[in-house]
Amino acid sequence: MAYPALAEPGVTPVFDNMMGQHLLKNNMFAFYLGAVAEQGESDLTFGYYDKTKFEGDLVWNPVKLEYMFGI
Repeated sequence: MAYPALAEPGVTPVFDNMMGQHLLKNNMFAFYLGAVAEQGESDLTFGYYDKTKFEGDLVWNPVKLEYMFGI
């Protein structure tokens, strides 16, 4: 999930690989961390986000540094 600059030399991060193969509906990923991980409530999606996992409006933030998400 890292940016290419953070990956090992010569290694393409999995998300970049997925984008390069045009496997995703949208070039995004989302994660949801549930309160009780043992019950399987956490979720990771590629290419979309699950609107049932939150209430209200989704707020998009620009990535200012390619070493961090949402900063």
